[in-house]
Amino acid sequence: MFAPAKRPRALLHISAGFAALAAIGAICFMMSAPEAKRNARVITLVRSVCEHSGVNHVALERLVRMNRDAAVNQDHAVQTTIAYCLESSK
Repeated sequence: MFAPAKRPRALLHISAGFAALAAIGAICFMMSAPEAKRNARVITLVRSVCEHSGVNHVALERLVRMNRDAAVNQDHAVQTTIAYCLESSK
């Protein structure tokens, strides 16, 4: 008699847990999207210089991510990335 009453409650807890995980995932995605957009903008600005220097796409993405974290602003990140690409071609 009491066993069926516990089953829907457990299902409710499981569905609430999945909803909470989905909400956390959406918040993380919304927080990382602007950073990815800024990195993509820097990559488009430096791609031509770095491709002629022989830096591949994966290395360029890592380099931009590293410089964006250390840079004061976007212009500084672009300048340091271009300087690295020009130095690596020598």
